Amino acid sequence: MGLAQKAMIVDLQLSRWSGTKTDPKASKQLIANANAKDGSAIVSKRLVPKEAFTDIVTACNALRAHMSKHTLPWSDNGQRIMTRNIFEIFMSGYGELERQFNAAVAEFITVKYPQARDQASFRMGDLFVEGDYPTIEELQKKFQVTLDIDGITEPDDFRVALPQQELDKLKAGMEESIQRKLSSAMQDVWLRIAELLEHYIEKIGNEDAIFRDSTVNNLVDLMNILPGLNVTGDPKLREIRQKIMAGIGAYQPENLRKQKDLRAVAAKEARAIRESINSHVSQ
Repeated sequence: MGLAQKAMIVDLQLSRWSGTKTDPKASKQLIANANAKDGSAIVSKRLVPKEAFTDIVTACNALRAHMSKHTLPWSDNGQRIMTRNIFEIFMSGYGELERQFNAAVAEFITVKYPQARDQASFRMGDLFVEGDYPTIEELQKKFQVTLDIDGITEPDDFRVALPQQELDKLKAGMEESIQRKLSSAMQDVWLRIAELLEHYIEKIGNEDAIFRDSTVNNLVDLMNILPGLNVTGDPKLREIRQKIMAGIGAYQPENLRKQKDLRAVAAKEARAIRESINSHVSQ
């Protein structure tokens, strides 16, 4: 099965109003008062208190984290690759996170923003300019979340009227690019495993260290979706997954806290697994 049949390209786009505005007049005044040269400083006004955006920022971060968890890096412009067998898992969580984002935006636009605008002349003092504040209609256009999904174009799918020699060269370049991106994507998987293992070893390996359930659960969660991240079908990834699930995945966090001997065994197993993947993790 070719890559185009196994995976897709996904692109999450999030936009939101910053709630800030540069004030040229205040900037000039600040520079003059400081006896500085033109352009030495800029006054950026916070039109709405930072706290008003808390729920929206939280929702944005959750969407980005969900995307990163279920996908791998693909291109410099932010596009990521997702296997088709993890798509339904991704979408089941994405829908709720998108709803939370839209709900946070709706509350901001209908409640928090009108309140902040009504209080702005008092809060901003001489920095207040009524024209700085967008209308509700304008504001609605400044908050967007979109998920674009595209197929992967493989060299054999490329059709163009060129001499065969040039066409072969073009296809070879496309193949090299795909392989380079795949290599980078799979390196991301190994790095995720290594980072979680190192954190696990740091906490579990020190019998006096306090650790949260997430120290164990985050690693298990990654193993649960690992088959969907294994774009190339790497047998070494399948092997590591089996080892982690058979060892680390079998220990309950509470038991590790109570039983020092079990904790020592778990840490030893984790160190052995971490050492076994050194060759897969770029230094």
